[in-house]
Amino acid sequence: MRGGDAVSETQLRDMKLGFENAAIQLENAKKQLSNTQVLAPFSGYITRRNVEPGAFINIGAQVADIVDVSELKVALRVPESDVYALRQGQEASLTASVYPEAVYTGKVSHIGLQGDNAHTYPVEIIVPNSREYPLKAGTYVNVQINAVGAKNFSPLLMIPRDAIVSSVKEPSVYLIDDSLARLTRITTGRDRGEYLEVLSGLNGNDRIVTNGQINLMDGAKVSIAKNQ
Repeated sequence: MRGGDAVSETQLRDMKLGFENAAIQLENAKKQLSNTQVLAPFSGYITRRNVEPGAFINIGAQVADIVDVSELKVALRVPESDVYALRQGQEASLTASVYPEAVYTGKVSHIGLQGDNAHTYPVEIIVPNSREYPLKAGTYVNVQINAVGAKNFSPLLMIPRDAIVSSVKEPSVYLIDDSLARLTRITTGRDRGEYLEVLSGLNGNDRIVTNGQINLMDGAKVSIAKNQ
């Protein structure tokens, strides 16, 4: 062994200590890198991002909103006269004005045990989304439940209370007919808070004006916003 290749015991100990410190720093760096990646608990689409890239966030902070639309939940209120005919697992047929030709099939997943002051009960329906006619979360749908023994069961037609022109006692709405606003008298039924049941005057596929009615008159020409 040549003298230039030899190291002292102290130098060897220092090199081992330096190696161990470098290994610890590498593991800490790997951990810090892994902390920069946030994995979602399920697959879906990001609908809102709450932080910017490079920002420091605290533990538990909400980073983004994610929506999984592979399976949708439909929430509706069913009157007391119909809710007793429903059972979990019953099939339901759904249609949406955005896809008039499509029919979706779902199942009743939940029936509420407590009603509200209007004697309506919360009911939920689970619907597998369609690849050919995909629905977005929040889309209005028409529901018909095939309830055995429900002789008087029929789908409810509901409209937002804000669509009403004049008073609720003598309600009218602006119906969109070939790009023209037609003032139409309707008959309302039960009050659901933000929504009113329509007994006559409208059909399920009719389009009505829900805001800006103060600037309209019967026969006025209207245009539908692209995001509607």
